[in-house]
Amino acid sequence: MAGVNALLDLALWKEPKKSGAVFGAATTLYVLFERLRYTALALVSQVLLALVVGSFLWSMFCKFSNRPAPGPLRVDLSEAAARTAVAKAIALLNKALVLFHKLTTGADPKLSGQAAFLLWVASKVGSWFSFVTLAYMGKQSEALGCNQRWTEPGPDN
Repeated sequence: MAGVNALLDLALWKEPKKSGAVFGAATTLYVLFERLRYTALALVSQVLLALVVGSFLWSMFCKFSNRPAPGPLRVDLSEAAARTAVAKAIALLNKALVLFHKLTTGADPKLSGQAAFLLWVASKVGSWFSFVTLAYMGKQSEALGCNQRWTEPGPDN
């Protein structure tokens, strides 16, 4: 609860200097990103691209210098605490972490290259549109029914 109380104190301006600094920093970042025409999708894509390429290069350095490379991350929860949905989410997260490990260690250089290329494309597409525009386009595609699942015609169709 200490973190929640600190956040509430910040939001309610109980400490004006801290709240003003956070508000000023957020406003400055917002104005900077707007002036540079930088979008959230481009930022996230480029940060992920840097992480994938950096991890890949670190893994290659470890391989060539005969040092042990870091293993894949794993999430472990006790069965008593986890429900069925959480267990499925953990399994999915572990698969994603193993895939991330494959991408960054160079176990599959072709896959690493494809991931880097797709992140670069996402970064470029993200720089063409603002987040609000992408959200609007997603909402419009939903309204037009573009994201409905297509099924094979059956006896009742």
